[in-house]
Amino acid sequence: MNPAPNNRYSLLSVMQAAEQLGLTAWYVYQKIYSRQIAFHKIGGRIFIAQTDLDDYVARGRVAALGEKKAARK
Repeated sequence: MNPAPNNRYSLLSVMQAAEQLGLTAWYVYQKIYSRQIAFHKIGGRIFIAQTDLDDYVARGRVAALGEKKAARK
C-alpha cells in the first residue's frame, strides 16, 4: 500500500515499509532500532519517509561483476 498522493511527506507506517520491502514488520523494527533505517516518531508512532526507505535499499546494492564503479563525489 502506497501513501496517499496528497501526503506531503510521503511517510510510511512500518507495515507499509515492510510490504514494500517484501519483508516482515519485525525485520523493519530491527533495522529501525539498530538505526540502519532513519525514521520519524510522531505521537508515539514510528513512520519512515519514502526517501529514507529508498536510501536504505540503495545502500544495500551490490554491484555486478564487471560493472564500472561510480565516481565518488
